[in-house]
Amino acid sequence: MNKLKQFLTTDYNKFPQKYYFTSVAKNIIKIANLKNTNKIILDFGCGQKIFSKILKNNKIINYDLSQNIQNAKLMKIYILIL
Repeated sequence: MNKLKQFLTTDYNKFPQKYYFTSVAKNIIKIANLKNTNKIILDFGCGQKIFSKILKNNKIINYDLSQNIQNAKLMKIYILIL
């Protein structure tokens, strides 16, 4: 089996990235009206799961290639259920 490639990820704990990407995520939530949705949200390329941290009450499926395989297996289960 091939090793997964190492992808660059955003470190939300560093000064400029933290405020920039949190602001972008909040704008996406506002534009898409995700705070009040009952839909399941797929965060493809979730990285450090910023949407899960902001939208604590929503059902969010986090998927990222740099995450562990267990998360990918969980994703497959949700796809089969949907």
